Amino acid sequence: MKKFFCIIIAAALSLSVITISSCSTESEAASRYDILAVYDQTAQTLTGTVDFTYYNDTENELTDLKFNLFGNAFREGVLHSPVSKTYQSSAYYSGESYGNMSILTVENCASWTVAGEDENILIVNLTEPVYPEQTVQISINYTLLLANVNHRTGVTENTVNLGNFYPILCAYTDDGFVECAYYSTGDPFISACANYSVTLDIPQSFTAATSGSLTSESTANG
Repeated sequence: MKKFFCIIIAAALSLSVITISSCSTESEAASRYDILAVYDQTAQTLTGTVDFTYYNDTENELTDLKFNLFGNAFREGVLHSPVSKTYQSSAYYSGESYGNMSILTVENCASWTVAGEDENILIVNLTEPVYPEQTVQISINYTLLLANVNHRTGVTENTVNLGNFYPILCAYTDDGFVECAYYSTGDPFISACANYSVTLDIPQSFTAATSGSLTSESTANG
């Protein structure tokens, strides 16, 4: 029996192995994520590259960008548990299990660091300021380790769930970038709409289940 591979993405999408329609059209100015992600079933890791083109739709000159790292909510010893106490015994079906989101490199930037109240924010310092209605492109290489947990992100008893599986740009308000803490109840996060192209490499034994439309697929070496 095939297992399902569920992709849940915080903003609207447009995928190139799986395509999801976006909040804007390609002709409109918007930020864009080009994501290549490879799932290793044995290690329970997703290794990804995000080529991110940021369109500055604010009225301010920006010198850095901030991204939510929701995958770090599944680390051991986090401030905010990703699963409420009521459901922990049923959620962690094989006992305690942990995951994380590790940033490997960030290219085309001056520097970067992982910060935030719970190691949940990636701060990228740009090489040059990006002004209103201008764009800048960076590349983020990361690994997402998935916990064994029946939750929005993790390896469940029947599926692999990928909610918030990539570094997500923090929404921008009058107070600056909004750093979203991770909570166990609901989806209390905000993020800006963007255009997406996602290529997902998964074992042939899995079936991809997403809200996107498939634009192309190929099979090689299983």
